[in-house]
Amino acid sequence: MSSSVNKNDKNCKKFNRYFKIISISFCLMIVISSLYVILKETMVVGYNSRFIETDTKEHLCEEILLEDFNKHSDLAGFHIFQSEIEKKIAFLEEQLDIIKSLETQNLERIRIAEEEKLTTILTHLIKLPEDEYDAKEADNMINRISKIDYVLLEALYHKGVTIHLTNTNVTGLKEFAHLRGKVPRGWEELGKTWDDVVGVGGRNVAAKIGYSNPGTHHDCINLELHEIGHSVDYKVLNYISHQELFENIFQEEAALMFTNPYFFKYPDEYFAESFAYYYFSEETRQQLKEKAPKTYEFMKALPLLMGGNS
Repeated sequence: MSSSVNKNDKNCKKFNRYFKIISISFCLMIVISSLYVILKETMVVGYNSRFIETDTKEHLCEEILLEDFNKHSDLAGFHIFQSEIEKKIAFLEEQLDIIKSLETQNLERIRIAEEEKLTTILTHLIKLPEDEYDAKEADNMINRISKIDYVLLEALYHKGVTIHLTNTNVTGLKEFAHLRGKVPRGWEELGKTWDDVVGVGGRNVAAKIGYSNPGTHHDCINLELHEIGHSVDYKVLNYISHQELFENIFQEEAALMFTNPYFFKYPDEYFAESFAYYYFSEETRQQLKEKAPKTYEFMKALPLLMGGNS
């Protein structure tokens, strides 16, 4: 009985010892597992943090400025991006230079073409004397005529108008021979006839070379432009100076623009002289704009009226 108890006591003590060993081992396993989890969670490899804290020796490693690294990394990427943009900008600028060059060339071609068109129209429109004449003064007259809007010059050509630059008074031309001995309108008290006149406009135009400026033979700001104004009125725009729209403007502004009764007594004379003021120079155009703004706008719009008077 006692030996049996002793044996049981020994077995019990042995069991208790094993149990303690197992328990301690189990606890150690739990502790080790927990430490592993904690250690794993505390290993920080922060891409955006300032330091890397890693390792199992529980002290800080070498300080690495990841934030600066990130910055340098972004900057490197930016430089690559910037380089690509600069290449594209350089390419676009090169293309723009090419376009500008082509545009300049095209504008030059257009200018040359327009000059050729103008020269062709003027060649068809203007007839010079067959005998000797003042070439320099004739060139000046042609240059002033060339300032008239091309649309109007072309319309004069298509209407069959000829501009005679002549060495004689108007009745020296066969086109105006029928006016010999007759008194022009408004000249009744002057004792003169068409034989004394140096310019005329209408179905055709005549302007004596060397008599462009106002003087003893006429009071127009410019002889050839005034007479061409008559032809634009009569032949191109179907006597627009006698139509209600212009007559209203004439009544309102003629006396404000001119002091010469000849120009504010007759609507067609007012039209022709206003036309001459519009095309003679920037200074005379400005005078027309300031003194007779509606007339100025009317003259400015003449090329736009061609559609209804072709």
